[in-house]
Amino acid sequence: MSMSEPTTGAAAGIAAYKAGLFTKLGVALGAGLLGGAIMAAFDPPKDRKELAKQGAAAGMGGIFFGPIAARVVDYYVPWIDLNTVGQVAYWEFAGPIFFLCGALSWGVFGALAKARQILRDKAAERLAKAAGIEDK
Repeated sequence: MSMSEPTTGAAAGIAAYKAGLFTKLGVALGAGLLGGAIMAAFDPPKDRKELAKQGAAAGMGGIFFGPIAARVVDYYVPWIDLNTVGQVAYWEFAGPIFFLCGALSWGVFGALAKARQILRDKAAERLAKAAGIEDK
């Protein structure tokens, strides 16, 4: 007796759902990274490490914040319903939102990293001044 893969409609439905989920994640990641790449062209990072960090932030911004932003826009825009449109219409509507979320994530996380570095430098400067180890 051999065990075979289930060939029921439920198994096919699960496989189709997983394929659709991975497609959505792939498009969200790709659009977010593309948004980050556009931002990188305007404000290039100083090294590869910063590029990788901000690129990851852009991609994750597209994945995590993109669907939320698409649902919010879908709620306020009466002429589209993301629950009833086909895949092509979904990507035509949601793709630019994912792109924008990736671009904004690149900028926001880059600004936070710069602010953290400035605060770190200021704190070190204050500590050196308080300890009497000023650099002249």
